[in-house]
Amino acid sequence: MSKHGVDLEQRGKYSGRSPLFYLFARCPNPLEPRFIRHLASLQNFNARRLRDNEGETPLYALISDAWRSLRTNNERNDCVMSIYRLAIHFDFDVNVVPHSGPDSGRSILSKICSSPPTSEGHSPHLLTLCRIVIALGVDVHARDQQGRTALHFAAFGAMHSVAKYLVKEHKARVDVVDEDGNTPLHLAARGWSGVDPRHRRRCVRFLLEEGASTIVVNKLRKKPAQCFPRFPQPTRHHDAELRGELISMMEDAEQSELRQIER
Repeated sequence: MSKHGVDLEQRGKYSGRSPLFYLFARCPNPLEPRFIRHLASLQNFNARRLRDNEGETPLYALISDAWRSLRTNNERNDCVMSIYRLAIHFDFDVNVVPHSGPDSGRSILSKICSSPPTSEGHSPHLLTLCRIVIALGVDVHARDQQGRTALHFAAFGAMHSVAKYLVKEHKARVDVVDEDGNTPLHLAARGWSGVDPRHRRRCVRFLLEEGASTIVVNKLRKKPAQCFPRFPQPTRHHDAELRGELISMMEDAEQSELRQIER
């Protein structure tokens, strides 16, 4: 296109996105390595300049728009390849966050962790994607405008492997509180309605093992054990006994915590 006089960096009037921005942000398939190397070799091309009117970079938008919209894990695997290639060839600042819009203040890592599951469940490549952006220097402890960290979102989505990675390898705090008074344990209890309860149990159990408090009360005056949906969605994964086990696990941990305080 550039040979025919098309300005690939001309910004759109309303979105602020250029043709190149859309090329990066909307491509669900792996970008051709030769094409990426060609762009990286252009003297006048500076990928860091690419921002839209909300402050998103193409790397952020690729995760925000393309990754989250894909319906199968194979498609998400291809998208991870695009993200990886962009990350190695272009010097995007992974700590740039949108300054307006629904994702205002939300880090790229939190955006990944807030991805809804596909029809096949959470992608096995989700942890790989988290490792990539953390290796690029993203702040694991960054909060959005609601005070939520990546661990809040991972807990809400019952992403056990991601939560474990953030806590064990990057010291994410299990009792960090958002503006509504919720800890990751509150959100793990509430969670996505379509998440397999078995995954939720693993995530809740892990947070409890790491010392998450069961007596913290949020602004609705609820402890984590009181945040389980009263009438869960009747999905194919739904199991009333498993839900009861989760609540019992929380209540036992709460009694143990209270006994320790009394001592």
